[in-house]
Amino acid sequence: MRMLKTRMLGIWNRRSLIGNLVQAELRSGVARRKFGLFWWLLDPILLLGIYWVLVVVVLDVRRNVDGPYPLFLFSGLLFWKWFSTSIIRGGSSLVGRANLIKSISVTKVAFPISIVVASCIPWMLGTLILSGLSMAFGRPILSLNMVQSLPLLFVSFVTLASGAIIMSVATVYFRDLAGLTPHVLRAGYYLSPGLWSLELLSERLPDVARTVYLWLNPVALLMSCWRRITFSGAAIRLEDWGIVCAQCLILFVSSLLVFDRYDQDVARHL
Repeated sequence: MRMLKTRMLGIWNRRSLIGNLVQAELRSGVARRKFGLFWWLLDPILLLGIYWVLVVVVLDVRRNVDGPYPLFLFSGLLFWKWFSTSIIRGGSSLVGRANLIKSISVTKVAFPISIVVASCIPWMLGTLILSGLSMAFGRPILSLNMVQSLPLLFVSFVTLASGAIIMSVATVYFRDLAGLTPHVLRAGYYLSPGLWSLELLSERLPDVARTVYLWLNPVALLMSCWRRITFSGAAIRLEDWGIVCAQCLILFVSSLLVFDRYDQDVARHL
């Protein structure tokens, strides 16, 4: 417990470093691309068009969606973009800054965390756009249920940051993860409720199998919770709150334990 407290205080004391890294990440993203941060949004919008044609026009398999299906798709793609960017770029953050880490004494955990923060900013912009579109289509999202977005944002950030920290350490020792991770995540999207509603599992799987699935795929329930707020305007169930908070705590403690175990050894392997 003392180690966890020390690590958490260390992260908080390096918040200015994290802020500088976030600014550098955002500036480099704007400089590399003509559309800047808006390219972050163009990516899910392009995928939205592809998936809509595939699911609705070609396969005609849309089910259990109460509302405009393009907005349903967009809500899932937005969160998946934040998640995948955090894991892919956060996972490579230590390897990509190897020269800096080996030349000066720096808090290594700041690098994956800064990636998650930097990718959260355009995600929040996209979420505001989604909420506006939902209201334009008459979705009942303006209610007290919107208050849930604040604690859910905290839980989501800690969960993704913890995953990015673990991946950043693992990638130092297994460099092939940098090339493998995008392919695994591409397959993982189809196993998550991006194209379909999570309620579909209740119809096709027994309760035990559904519970196992939710525990093995933390992103699935987070995606569904954000969709309930920004697309359906509904309250998040107490059971779902319990699961996402427990998953968040487990990943957070695991990430700190991993970094505490390998922090001194990482620089030698970079």
